Amino acid sequence: MIKNIQGICWIYNLTSNFLPFFIPLARRMEEYGLKIQWLNFWPYERLLLSLNGFDRGQLDWERFWEKTAAPPSPENVASWLSTDPIAFMTPPNRRRTLEKEAGDFAASLLSTLDRLGELHPPSVVLMWNAYKFKERVMSHFCRDRGIPTLFFENGFFPHTMQIDPKGINASSSLAARSGDDWEIYPPDREESCWH
Repeated sequence: MIKNIQGICWIYNLTSNFLPFFIPLARRMEEYGLKIQWLNFWPYERLLLSLNGFDRGQLDWERFWEKTAAPPSPENVASWLSTDPIAFMTPPNRRRTLEKEAGDFAASLLSTLDRLGELHPPSVVLMWNAYKFKERVMSHFCRDRGIPTLFFENGFFPHTMQIDPKGINASSSLAARSGDDWEIYPPDREESCWH
């Protein structure tokens, strides 16, 4: 799959501590001709990217951050929060405040992604997980614009990783397969995402 994609690859890494995985992956993808661009909120990880030769590929959030965008629908915000652990830990009396703050942040993030997408349109987006709020907003952005997305997550067994174009865990393409599909097309006979 990735071998056939040309252009720009956004690596959307808002979850701390996953750069040691993404850096060698990005180098491999560059070998296939993709231009890597990083979307990252963590200052110490920006330094790590620079030390690994990716200083030019970092998209500058602050320069393009849009604070005046209209908020997304309350239904979207509630849906995006529905799988984020922070929402589960928020007491009921703070839920309305959380939804307001999340809606404001999502509006700014979507507007910023639109501006970055106009300047650096991605051919594919990679992200870790897909259940946290910021990742759900990016998934919505990609789905609305028809941008292929690959979701990464720890695998079901030790020392394995799940990479899926639909999501992770119950949202993955594997979860939607019927028993007959497993017998006809076992996973070990399917083409790798690198082809």
